[in-house]
Amino acid sequence: MKRDGMSSRHIAAYSVGHFSNDLCATMWFVYLSWYLNKIVKLDKELTGLCMLSGQLADGITTPIVGFLSDKLGTPCGKRYPWFVAGTMMVIPCFMGIFTYPPFINDDDPKDNKKIKIWYLTLPALFNVGWASVQISHMAIVNVLSSSNRRRDRMVNNRNGFTYAANTSILTIALIVFAVMDDPINEFRVMTFTALGLGLCTSLFYICTIREVSLMK
Repeated sequence: MKRDGMSSRHIAAYSVGHFSNDLCATMWFVYLSWYLNKIVKLDKELTGLCMLSGQLADGITTPIVGFLSDKLGTPCGKRYPWFVAGTMMVIPCFMGIFTYPPFINDDDPKDNKKIKIWYLTLPALFNVGWASVQISHMAIVNVLSSSNRRRDRMVNNRNGFTYAANTSILTIALIVFAVMDDPINEFRVMTFTALGLGLCTSLFYICTIREVSLMK
C-alpha cells in the first residue's frame, strides 16, 4: 500500500474505468449514422436528428454533472455515485440502440412514431449517462492520490485504454463483418461483445475505487 492508500490494483481499476465509455463512443461515432440509415432504415434527416439529440444531451449534461458533483456530497463521495448511475444508463441505452430490438423495429420506420421516438430518445439518454461517467471519472483522480506523479500515471493509462478501445472495436468489426452475413446480427454481436468487456472493467472500477480525503 502507498502512503495515500493507492495500490497497483487501484491504479489498474482507475485506468480501465472509462474503457466501457470508450468502446461505446467508438461504435457511436464510427457506425451510428450508417446503422440508423442502412439497418434501421431511418431517413437521412431523422438519422441526423438522432445524432444531434445525443450530442445536445452530452453538451448540456456535462457542465451540469460537473457543477452538481462539486456541490452535492454523499456517503460514497461526490463523484463515485455519478459513475455508477451513468453506467446503469449507458448499458441499457446502448443495447437498445444497436441490437435492433424486434418489439420496436417491427413496422415501416417511415410511418412508425414508436421507432422515431425510440431512436430520438435513447441517444439522448445514452449521452446523459456517458457524460456522467466521463466527468466523474476525470474528476475523481484528484482525490484518489496526493502524488502528482501517480495522478499523471493514472491519466496516461486511461488515455492508453482509450486507444485500446478504438482498436478493439475496429478489430471486432473486421472479424464480425468478415464471418457473418446478417447485418442485424453483426451489430448485435459487436454490441454484446463491447458491453461484455465494458461491464467487466466498469465493475472492476466500481468494486475497487473509493473516494478518499487527501486532507492529512
